[in-house]
Formats: sequence, C-alpha cells, structure tokens
Amino acid sequence: MSFTYTGFCDWKNALRGLRQHNHSRFHSECLYVVQQQSKPSILVQIDTVTKQQQEQRRRLFMAEVSSLQHLLRQAIALRGRSENEGNLFQLMLLRSVDITGLDQWLHDKKYLSHDIVNELAKEMVLIILRNLCIEISNRPFFALICDESTDESGKTQLSISIRSVDECFGIHEDCLGLYELESQDAKHIATVILDVLIRCNLNVEACRGQAYDGAATMSGVHGGVAVYILQRQKKAFFVHCNAHCLDLALQDLTKVSITINVALNVTKDIVNFVRRSPKRLNIAEKLSFDLCITSSQLKPLCPTRWTVRASSMNSLLANYHLIQSVMKELVEQKGESGVKAAGWLNQMENFQTFFGLKLGHVIFVATEELSCSLQRIDNCLHDVLCAVNVLISYFTRIRSNEYFETFYSKVVTEAEFLTDEPRLPRVRRPPNRFVTDTTLIPEVSENCTELYRKQYQNVIDEVLKALNNRFKQSIFPLLCQVQEFIIVVANGSCASTIDKFCVEIQAFIVDDINCERLKQECAMVPDFFRTVIDNKEMGIKKITKISTIIDLLNVEPIGKTMFHQFNQLLRLYLTVPVTTATAERSFSVMNRMKTCLRSTMTQTRLNSVFLTHIYKEKTDSIDLRSLCSTFASKNEQRKLFFGIF
Repeated sequence: MSFTYTGFCDWKNALRGLRQHNHSRFHSECLYVVQQQSKPSILVQIDTVTKQQQEQRRRLFMAEVSSLQHLLRQAIALRGRSENEGNLFQLMLLRSVDITGLDQWLHDKKYLSHDIVNELAKEMVLIILRNLCIEISNRPFFALICDESTDESGKTQLSISIRSVDECFGIHEDCLGLYELESQDAKHIATVILDVLIRCNLNVEACRGQAYDGAATMSGVHGGVAVYILQRQKKAFFVHCNAHCLDLALQDLTKVSITINVALNVTKDIVNFVRRSPKRLNIAEKLSFDLCITSSQLKPLCPTRWTVRASSMNSLLANYHLIQSVMKELVEQKGESGVKAAGWLNQMENFQTFFGLKLGHVIFVATEELSCSLQRIDNCLHDVLCAVNVLISYFTRIRSNEYFETFYSKVVTEAEFLTDEPRLPRVRRPPNRFVTDTTLIPEVSENCTELYRKQYQNVIDEVLKALNNRFKQSIFPLLCQVQEFIIVVANGSCASTIDKFCVEIQAFIVDDINCERLKQECAMVPDFFRTVIDNKEMGIKKITKISTIIDLLNVEPIGKTMFHQFNQLLRLYLTVPVTTATAERSFSVMNRMKTCLRSTMTQTRLNSVFLTHIYKEKTDSIDLRSLCSTFASKNEQRKLFFGIF
C-alpha cells in the first residue's frame, strides 16, 4: 500500500524493488487494463475482417467480369469440354499468376456457374442496348432495316437494325439483335418488329423508312411486312435493297445470256472439282513446281454472295494453263474423276469458253465495284443513283466497236496457246419441208470476229437493260425530287420554283416540316452557303452534291439552328435507307458465332455474344464496377458477400 499511495522511495534497494514490482499481480493487472482499453471492440474487429474479405471478393469478381468481357468482345466460346477446360476458366487461371487469390477463387468456384455467367453477359448487352436506344430516340427520325436467315441449328433468325442521322449528319445503322421467328408469315414478322420497337422505347410514329430484300413475305405489295408497317405509319417509305437489285440484275443477265451462264457454271464446277479433292490440289501444287507455272489459290464461287464472281473467275483465268495440266494428268489416271476431267479439259480448250470467262470477268469486275460501294452505311439515294449511272455509262462506252476490237484481239492473243483457234459454229438449218414464211432462220456470221462481236454487244445490252429495269422503284421519283429540291435551294432559286417543289414533295414533308418556315429559310440558305464558301476560301462555284451541303453546315454549325426546317429536311432525306447490307453483315457475324460446335445456345445467350462482339468499342467502355454493383444489389445474399462496389 505504501508503494501505491506514497510512491517508491527506497532508492538504495531500487533494483530489487523494481524487479519485485515488475512481477507483482498489481502491475500485471494494470498493464492488462491499459492494453484492453487501446484495442478495438470485438464488433469492430469482426466488421474490419468482413470488410477486408468483401474487398478481396470484389477484386476477384472484377477480374472474372473483365475476363468475361474480353471473351465476349472477341466472340470466343466460354465453355469447354469440361468445366476446367473452358476458355473463361483457363483465362482466369492464367491471370491468377498476377492476381493474388484468384486461384483460390477458381478452386472455390464462387459465382462461376453458367447461370451467373449468362446473367453477367446479359447485363452487358442491356447496357449496350440502353445506350443505343437512348441515342436513337434522341434523333428525330429512324428507319427499319430487316432481313431473315436460318442459323446452324435450323432456326429462322430475324435481324433488326435501325438507321438514324445525328446532329452532324452522321448516318448510323445499329443492329438491335437477332430474334427467333416462330413463323415466316408476314403478319407475325411485322408483329415481332413492332414488339422490338416497343421494348426499345422507340415510337413507330418516328419511323420514316424501311428496307428489305425482294422476298414476297417482306416486300409483297398486298400482304408483305412493308404493308403492315405502312398501316401503322404511312410515312415509313419502303425501299427495296439496292444491293439486292444489282444482284437480281446480274441474275437476269445469266438467265438470258448463254455466254455468261456457261462462264459462271464452268467457273463454279471446275473450281469445286479441284478444290474439293486434296489429291487434285496436290497434283496442282506438284505440276506448278515441275512446270514452273506461277499459281494462285482458286476461289470458290458462291451464288448467294454479292462480290465473289469476279474474283472466282479471275482465279480460274490466272491458273488456266495449270488447271489444264491438272485435267490432263487426271485423264491419264482414268476412273470417274478422269471422265469428268476429260469433259472439263475439252471445254477449257474451246475458245468460246475462254472468251465467255474473259467477258464475264469484265462484266462482274465492274458490277462488284458498284456492289461494294452500295454497301456503305453513309450512302443516300443520291450516291446510289450516281454510282449506277456511272456503271451504265461505263457499259455504254465499252459497247463500242473500237473497245471490242481491243478486247477481242487481247483475248485471242492470250488464248493462242491455251485453246483452239476461234471458229464459226456449225450452222443448223431446219429441213426445207419445215420452213415456212414465219420460220426464224438463224443468222450466219461472216467471220469469227463478227460472231463474237454480236455475243459481246448482246451481253452488254442485256446487262444495261437489267440495270435500267431493276433500279426503278416507286419511291425513287419522290426521293429524287427531294434531293433536287435540296440542291436547288442550296444554289438559290426563285420563289415560284420553291413553291412548285414544296407541292411536289408534300407527301414527304407533311407533318414533319413546317412548309411556310421552310420557304422563308430557302430565301436565305444560298446566301449562307456562299458566305461560308467565301470565308473559308473553299473555291466551290456550284453545289451539286448532298455531301457538299453537309460539309458546309458542319463547317459553320450556326446554320443548323438558323435554318432548322432545312436542316430537318436534310436529316429526313438521309434517314431513308438504301440497302440492307447491315443486316447481311449481322448474319455473317451470326454464322461465326453459331457454328456446329456452338449450336445449342439459347436466344438470350446468342444475343449476348452477338451484340458485345458487334459493338466492340461500346463493350470496352462498359463501367464494370457499375455493372458489378447492379449485379450485387439484386439480392441480400450478394450484398452480404460483396458489400458495396
């Protein structure tokens, strides 16, 4: 007690006293009390450990989600033959080298089930779709682009895309996904389209165009999908895909021209005959080396693809001598393939076949250039008609005798050592007893040049006829008037001309454009453009293209607000689609996704993989922390497991 109240004073025996105090019960109890006061409570300790565990789980879960994001973006399958052989599991296993604790996460298999993975993929797609729909709904008008195709599992998929124009006149064609069709009836398809618009919060009243292929189900004038959409919105102007129109024009050509038909069939059959046999390919490779013949790969001809005819024909022409050598080698081996090879060799040695291939190549090279240009997203009708007119002018020019002479002499020179000499075919006359005044006697050409001149010019005449027939649609005159009106206004015109145009395009602008305000703006628009041209020293004397008007308005954005009705008319014109190339491209993606090894995925999973792969940049920009927060907030168990992201 003396130590407690009076303090220590026996300094003579200090060492002994301090040692006794250090081992005393009182000192130990005091130390314990002080230490307990400085420690956090049990509840605080439990809470701290829980937060540390939640932070660790959030970090590992983010690694899982980012791995899933990468695989979806690259369209790589997630699952494998077994759970541990899947691409998602293996990618995370690889990342576990750099991420502490990820190997234990994989071992525990927390939140790695297929349902969880599918839910995460669906959340990513919903984020992309919501952003897309917000962007589209903020624009005044949109148009529908739809097409249907059959996937690997035999299901009919409908691709729905939306075309819209932003404030800078940038044209966007955004795919909203693939939708399985229970029936190919036009009414059912129209119902699916309208249902998708409702789900995406897009008002059909803002629809100003629709583009489909020429199938009766989609484009039928009495009961097609276009008719059902027009019943809901009379200004949803229908356009038959112009890329399909070009393809149909070429099909018309093959039906009436024996020369082109034979050239296509010969190309397809010979290329397939060689390509589908490893033995024949080895023979071709060996002969190419032995005979020192420069060779290239044979390209197949697919009848449903728009831009492969010319390349396939060119590959056959480039390897013509080599293929003849292969056929000769096969003939010597006899057998069934030898019989076929003898037939193909006989046909290849005929000058008529070589001439048809060269002529077909000339035709298809030009038309495929047009086809590629038509498939651009930023095309409008002005661009399409301009490109078609260029093609028509080209064919008209090469139809001349001078061009034919050059072409024919070149073909004869190239065929000198490849085929027989050109010769006139045998004349087949009907017996005299069958000849009457109405009997058509075939004309006999004087020489080979005249014979092939007729074939050459007949083919060009037929392709010109097909182009002129196929590129005439009922909506084109109205759209051409709108296009002409925009260009006339940009260059300046009198009030009477403006009034006349406004009457002619009334069906196009009704309910969307204030006609009186438009007329007032038209009086000032040419002065605005001339001022911009002079200030920017652009050197434009006369505006002849829609693209020039767009560039001028983008250079000085004040014109968009100053001439609001004119700006609105231009965006309305650009909204009308001209092709369904976006839908066709979506089917190419679908065929890469849904293969024979991945043919059992559900429709939701298909769209998850499909859209995240199409919109790579949007997939990269997804806020994964926000996505994980949404995922974790869906039930209490997840909230307790992950905490707050």
